[in-house]
Amino acid sequence: MNSFKQTPSRINCCLCGTLIQPNPSNMCVNCIRNEVDITEGISKSLTVNWCKKCGRYLLPPAKWIFAELESRDLLSLCLKKIKGLSKVKLIDASFLYTEPHSKRLRIKCTVQKEVFVGTILQQTFQVIYVVHNLMCPDCHKSETDHTWKSLAQVRQKVPHKKTFFYLEQLILKKNLHNKMIDIEESPFGIDFFFSHRSHAKNLVSFLQSHFITRFNSSKTLISQDTNSNTYNYKYTFCVEIAPICRDDFICLPPQICKKMGGISPFLICNKLSNLIHLMDFWTLKTYEIDTLNYWRDPFESTLNSKYLTGYMVVDIEYTNIRLGKYMLAEVSVSRLSDIENNDTVFITKTHLGNLLNVGDYVLGYDLSSLNVNTDLLEDYEQKGITIPETVLIKKYYPKKLRRKYRNWELKRLKMKEMEKKKAKIEDEEQQIEEFYEEIEENEDIRKKINLYHKNDEKNNQQENEKEKFKSKNNLGMELESEENEKEENQDEEEEEDESLYPDLPTIPIEELLDKLNLKD
Repeated sequence: MNSFKQTPSRINCCLCGTLIQPNPSNMCVNCIRNEVDITEGISKSLTVNWCKKCGRYLLPPAKWIFAELESRDLLSLCLKKIKGLSKVKLIDASFLYTEPHSKRLRIKCTVQKEVFVGTILQQTFQVIYVVHNLMCPDCHKSETDHTWKSLAQVRQKVPHKKTFFYLEQLILKKNLHNKMIDIEESPFGIDFFFSHRSHAKNLVSFLQSHFITRFNSSKTLISQDTNSNTYNYKYTFCVEIAPICRDDFICLPPQICKKMGGISPFLICNKLSNLIHLMDFWTLKTYEIDTLNYWRDPFESTLNSKYLTGYMVVDIEYTNIRLGKYMLAEVSVSRLSDIENNDTVFITKTHLGNLLNVGDYVLGYDLSSLNVNTDLLEDYEQKGITIPETVLIKKYYPKKLRRKYRNWELKRLKMKEMEKKKAKIEDEEQQIEEFYEEIEENEDIRKKINLYHKNDEKNNQQENEKEKFKSKNNLGMELESEENEKEENQDEEEEEDESLYPDLPTIPIEELLDKLNLKD
């Protein structure tokens, strides 16, 4: 039998004459694309409203949402604004790159539509969005006085603000500041203003989960409508944080020592959370006090970090008693102020045996010379209880050496600050420096906050100004040689300091986030 090979039938395109397989439109693909535009009726130029103050986008009709650039949330918001998109099938959508300050967003969309019977056409097009600045209602209220609905007053009666520096970082970590209308500084704390009562209550519960606190609440009637039975109140929450801080020396009252099983009355606070962690520096025993037990029998710290005194280690004997990173040791120390004047030496026990060596400097409380504002020490002395002459708290490292290796920085909350004198400003700068040192020494604190790579723009500007000055000055060569000599001498001194402190606390680069522009 003869075999016949069937060849597929072909026809000419009705427009261009190209041979094609038969289809209902009798047109080739190129002609279909030229004749039929499936994107007709779809808007390709739109606007997006963005609040510059809080960084939220308007989702019509009246909802404001947070969305990062080129995020799925922002892509969803942009696609919802496209009119006519429901007439086609959306296959793919993605952002195209635009300049960060161009106020433009570009999206590439791929859609499909059946143009003839059995003929599906796919097409790609771009949609351009113009970002318009529009202040949201919440930010409008924040710019107007007396618009807040609830107020949270956070207070701690201590002579420093390191606790509130830490609270700032916790708030920034959890993005709680986005719901705050305004923030004001007060003598013993911070005032937080909110537009809703629930936001203030959330902050109070957040504080309870991180600190030992107690609070009172009140409300004030602003206006009322008896016909509709509606009332307008302003709510105030007064939160008090326990006046106990890390590295404080505490002398417990006798009744509290008995309730806790006859523990030593002389303790130091080595950690703070929603529990107070106390340590007996003579035995390395630790104790915890929760919120309920503390406010049932409240007590204050006997000495805080403001009264720390410098010592030098003369002799040290290590023991095998350890507790985590601490090791018990018997240390002979001498006050730095007495080294050239007399040979007074104090012998005490310390929990810093893992850090100290002969010749190291250490900070501690000098109970032999300080006038302590409490009668508990005298009462214990009359009962025959030995009172320590010195209590060592932490090892000392040179501040200049610490600043040299500090390659990180923190973000700060924008708040209305009080008018301060020069001495008060210098004291606050010193407290910030001490807080930075605690961050470098304590890994638990670093896990709860955000640390950023340090921005070196200021250093680069200073170097450029020096170079300009040298180029204008006729004695530029002499100035350069003098500065080079000074830098060499400084480098030699710093190398000597570095060799003396091999265990200098630093933060590894893995724990730092990308660089942050603090003006944003």
